[in-house]
Amino acid sequence: MTSASIARLIRDTTRQLGVTAVVVTHDLALTRHVADRIAFLDGGRFRFVGTWQEAEATTDPLVGRFLAGQPEEGEDVV
Repeated sequence: MTSASIARLIRDTTRQLGVTAVVVTHDLALTRHVADRIAFLDGGRFRFVGTWQEAEATTDPLVGRFLAGQPEEGEDVV
């Protein structure tokens, strides 16, 4: 099953049942397809919670780098 198929299944299921789904992933493409709101955890604590628009406008450098697909400062890229 592809990421797009999983996204479609999550969207369709939540709409049909009128429920909320909590999806834990690092797959930003999947997240963009299924999430109305996102949360960013850092060290087990919420560092950001909001909409995509709010996330893209954040001044938090760690959240910004993550959304841009950039490594954390000091992190080696393999």
